Amino acid sequence: MAAILSHPALIETIREVVPLAPAAGRMADIRMWRSRRPRCGDVSTDAALVLAGDAGRPAVSLAGEVAARLGMLPAIDDAAVSGPGFINLTFADDALARLLPRLLAKPAGAGRPAPVPWLVPPGCMDLRDFRFRIQYMHARCASVVRAAAEDPAAGWIGELARIRAGRIASTPTGIRRTLLCELEQGCVLLDPAAPPVDRHRVWRWLGALSEVFEAVWDESGLHATLGLAVRALEQAQADRALVDLALMLATADAVQAGLWCHGMTAAEEIR
Repeated sequence: MAAILSHPALIETIREVVPLAPAAGRMADIRMWRSRRPRCGDVSTDAALVLAGDAGRPAVSLAGEVAARLGMLPAIDDAAVSGPGFINLTFADDALARLLPRLLAKPAGAGRPAPVPWLVPPGCMDLRDFRFRIQYMHARCASVVRAAAEDPAAGWIGELARIRAGRIASTPTGIRRTLLCELEQGCVLLDPAAPPVDRHRVWRWLGALSEVFEAVWDESGLHATLGLAVRALEQAQADRALVDLALMLATADAVQAGLWCHGMTAAEEIR
């Protein structure tokens, strides 16, 4: 999977600090999630709080040791303890820069049914409806990918090859970094090498993903930009639009995976 820090990798690091025997049964209970506050890094984990009792250690003390070990990983720029024993992790910029190409590396929708048009009953197109909000997120991602492919001469689909090859102009920042971190957490949740998929967590993750997606969508203005050829834009504008397009493609694939986890097919468009 594409995750910067997968659940198995997190557990392997924790095992270097916590003896396996007393805490082995609790390892699957450890969670990671995208941090909701900038001062809390990119992702947080409750590892020390989950394991403290079995390890016979105060959670804050254990968290300090685990954070110190996690901070030694090349992909982690900072690891800090907060509150009663949460560990907040900030990814290294180069690790995030490598994540987006990995998210695009596998064929979109691999192993899942192709998205289909979704017929919504009159009066049900309401973003307050959770299922509609998730399907609408996927449909909008699909719409910009179609727009990018409409005119091959415009160069957008061809330029995506640059990102797939790892040649990304800069690491996404601000709300785009947040979206990338949320996509990373989807990789963690849906990793077949991790504990059995928790469908309730996946459903909550889709909700969190949709909140961040809305902010990126409102800011990007991609449909207008994709109406122009790449060569007609200034380099900085083209690079930003290309990253946004790549994020939409990665989001579409993540939403497909999350919905398929619940036996649902993603919406190609809303009618």
